[in-house]
Amino acid sequence: MIRDVAVEDGDWTAWVAEIQEEARADARVGLIEVGMHLRNAIVAKLSGQRTGRRYRVPGTSRTYQASAPGEAPAVLFGQLRNSITASEVEEVDGGLEIEVGVRSAVPYARILEFGGFTGRGKTTYIAQRPYLRNTFEEERGRVTDILRRYMP
Repeated sequence: MIRDVAVEDGDWTAWVAEIQEEARADARVGLIEVGMHLRNAIVAKLSGQRTGRRYRVPGTSRTYQASAPGEAPAVLFGQLRNSITASEVEEVDGGLEIEVGVRSAVPYARILEFGGFTGRGKTTYIAQRPYLRNTFEEERGRVTDILRRYMP
């Protein structure tokens, strides 16, 4: 956090530069914490029991319960859940930026979030099973609290 700095006569430029650097460092730490918080919240949303249909896992005697439309996707193998990441904090146009979301080639990530047609000939419709947008909205207050702690 920014600390009090003793300013010598006429050394305002150095003092302002030091405050700016400390504020930037604090902002970076805050964004990292926000990124990890959002990533963990999305992973948690992709965990647990669902209320959709029961299916048999092909080639096994095991069954799993799918998600119902409007619920976060159920986990069968965990590829989507394991693909949720928070990027490194980067400098963009003089500011700081972090990205949180699906960072892999999971082909069904977008169709689960937004719904739409899929399969051969795009004839099978899958209702949306949101897991990103609603998590961001649900965590807005916590994200604001984290950022206020680092950037008062």
